[in-house]
Amino acid sequence: MSRSLELLNAYLDGKELSPAEEQALSQWVNDPDNAKTIVELAIIHSHIQHWMSVPSLFLGCNREAKIHRIDGPELVPCPARPKVHKPRRIANWYLALAASLMLAVVAYRGYPWNTTNNPVPIAAASSSTQPQADFAPEPVVVATVTEALEVRVPDRDVHSGTHIQIDDKLVVESGILAFTTNDGSRMVVEAPAELRFGSARQIFLDSGKLTARVEGGETGLVVVTPTARVIDLGTEFGVAVGPQRDTRVAVYEGVAELYGSAPTDGAAPASRRINAGRAGYVASHGELMWTVQTLPYDREFIRPDEIESIRRARHGSAEATQQVSFFTLQRTPGLLGYQSFDMPSRGERYAFSFKQTIRADQSLVFGGDLSDHHLYSSGSLVVGEDEEVFLDLDTSADSPLARAGVLTEQGHVGRSGSELWLAWKSRTVYPQHLGSQAGLALMFGDQRLVQEPLFFGYSDNRDTLSAVVNIGSRINHMELDADPNTFAIDHLKVDNSVKQWVVQIIFGERSDKVAVWCDVPFANIRETRPFVETMHNNILFDRIQLRTSEGGSPCVFDDIVMASNLEAIASSEALDADFVAIEPVMPTLVMYVRP
Repeated sequence: MSRSLELLNAYLDGKELSPAEEQALSQWVNDPDNAKTIVELAIIHSHIQHWMSVPSLFLGCNREAKIHRIDGPELVPCPARPKVHKPRRIANWYLALAASLMLAVVAYRGYPWNTTNNPVPIAAASSSTQPQADFAPEPVVVATVTEALEVRVPDRDVHSGTHIQIDDKLVVESGILAFTTNDGSRMVVEAPAELRFGSARQIFLDSGKLTARVEGGETGLVVVTPTARVIDLGTEFGVAVGPQRDTRVAVYEGVAELYGSAPTDGAAPASRRINAGRAGYVASHGELMWTVQTLPYDREFIRPDEIESIRRARHGSAEATQQVSFFTLQRTPGLLGYQSFDMPSRGERYAFSFKQTIRADQSLVFGGDLSDHHLYSSGSLVVGEDEEVFLDLDTSADSPLARAGVLTEQGHVGRSGSELWLAWKSRTVYPQHLGSQAGLALMFGDQRLVQEPLFFGYSDNRDTLSAVVNIGSRINHMELDADPNTFAIDHLKVDNSVKQWVVQIIFGERSDKVAVWCDVPFANIRETRPFVETMHNNILFDRIQLRTSEGGSPCVFDDIVMASNLEAIASSEALDADFVAIEPVMPTLVMYVRP
């Protein structure tokens, strides 16, 4: 075969062959099994020489004549060379070679061959083996799977490294699927979902949830649902298709354009620009809702930055497990704020709706968690004798509290018509050495009583738990009644057990309603009468104070939670099991020791 290739190379280079060489080459060319080799060699010659040698082979041009390039799908004739008499015995293999090289030209140029001005019959190269089938275009790969977490796709094995091609339909019955597109964009699909790539920049999402983060400043990614079209303008966004084929879009960074599918008054479908921190909605009949909602929280969708943490958590990383648990916690509907008192970061990480720094005149002291917890580095905050600690709330325009509509125009929690649930744990270290008071206060400044509408704990040198309502200069001290169905008050004594507090505040136009429970299971609160129930004419606060009095016992606080409903608080407490790491490395605990 090497001799035949040498002869073909010589002929393509324009060298004269002897009659014997022509005979040998003729026999080799007429073998259909060599058609692919002929085409490949012709393409190589084309690239090396930067001009097409087909005219010189087919139209009688010699090497000294002016060579004409192929223009579009047609060959441009070149001046005819003087006629040279050749034996006719190679006529047949001329035609076969011509047909093979025409296939090479078609493959290289990408045009359909126009035989109108070409007298060389293509049929001369055809054979029963149909070698042209070898030149079918390769499937176009548009994305590659990077993670397949417990994914089930019927009739297909999808795993990390699987290529996704144009028009591949993916029916994801369970799990989380992450992939990267050819331009570097990262996407996550949450099951159950059905989707298909129309191109590298177009995805058809028939059902389920998809999150996309477009990298490198690229724009123009389009997600098409049964009722809407979302065009990326340089963003991170999520798209969800509901059971009724309605579409919800949440934008986390940048901007997205949302189109409904229903025409408006004979015109094109309406569109709405959705900015970061906002969400848009298209109804099941394709009508675009003009109200742009504020995102209640940042983790409605599983976002691309979570995938690596999920993978590492499933391989036993305690740190990744904690991060995944916190992401999952943030997806709790109605959860507005959380502070777990993370020890390594001194309360700055694994918290939201609180400003980053905890304010205190003394050094912060952290202790062990007051309950078994899904965040392994979560601890508790120990407030020592005669200490005050402030947890300032995040009341910025894009904070969860602002998105939930509980803030007044002045930035205080207490907007009329809203509702807030507050929960926390506390423990008195030395109940036999109580001072005048210790507990948690809701405040709109740092001055006690004057800027403190509510206080919960023990107060006024009493050894019972109570709620204190401050209205102007009037102080209403209300002891908790563990059995409110009886006439007499069943006091809750202060001891060193962990107390679970739950407070409901309903903000009204003229007055606010306050209800308090202590150590009642979350599932029973709706059916249990409050231990304290009272009214207040104007509850406002933008910070939480934790304090103890002079001469009193240290008090430990943990897991401060704010929510718009009771169910969110119950869900946050129940979150663990699935993500707990095995034997995590615990950080060093700093415990308060009474002298």
